[in-house]
Amino acid sequence: MPADNRTVFLEAGEALLAESATETTMRSLTVRAITKRARRSTGAFYHYWDTQADYIRDLVPYLMRWEAAVDGDPVIDRIQRVAPTEMDAAMAMKLFDASIAALTTTPAGRFIWLLFSMVDDVHVASSLRRLYDEYAEVYAAAYERVFGGCGLRPADGMSWLDVAALFTAALDGVTMRQVIDPERGGPKLAARMIAAVMTGALVPADAPDVPLLERLDDLLTRHRPATLA
Repeated sequence: MPADNRTVFLEAGEALLAESATETTMRSLTVRAITKRARRSTGAFYHYWDTQADYIRDLVPYLMRWEAAVDGDPVIDRIQRVAPTEMDAAMAMKLFDASIAALTTTPAGRFIWLLFSMVDDVHVASSLRRLYDEYAEVYAAAYERVFGGCGLRPADGMSWLDVAALFTAALDGVTMRQVIDPERGGPKLAARMIAAVMTGALVPADAPDVPLLERLDDLLTRHRPATLA
C-alpha cells in the first residue's frame, strides 16, 4: 500500500470542505464520501482509521497545518506594516474589516467555523485553542507596537494578550451576526462594536487605572434620576 494513501484521504476531506464549506459540517464527511473523493477503497481507509471520528481527529490538525503559520497571514501582515502615525479611526476600521472578511471568505475562516460545530470533541477543542493561542501571540505583539505607539495601553490591568483575546472575541461575534443577519449586522454594527470595544480596552498610557466594572458602575449610577420622594 503506498505510503502517501493517508495524505490522499486527508486531502480529500480538505477538498470537500473547501468546495462546500457553507453547507458541510465535519460530521458529514462520511467514509463513503471520503473514499469516493480520494478514489480509494474503504479497505484502504480502514487501514488508517477505525471510525469516521478517528479520521476527523486526524483531519483537524491537518487542516490547521498551514493555519498555524501566521507569518503568511495577510491581515496580520497588514497590521504589522501600519505605522502608529497612520492609525486613526478609519484605519482601525479597515484593519478590522479585513479580519471580518477573512473569517467569512477564506477557506481558513470557514474551516474554523466548521470546527465550532465539534467543540464538544476534546481533540477539536484542543486544536482550536492552540490555533487561537498562536494567533493571539502575534496579534498581541502587533497591537502593542501600533497602539502602544499611539500612546495607549490596555485598560483595567489587562495585558496585550488579553486585548488580543478581547478583540478576537468581538470579531467572532460580530462576524457571526453579519452572516446570519446582513441587514442589521452589517458594516455599521461592526464599526460600532469595534469602536466600543477599543474605547473600553485602550486608555492613554498616563491615565489612572480605573477598573472597567468601576467605570461601568459610575456610568450606570452617576446620571440616573434621583428617586422621587
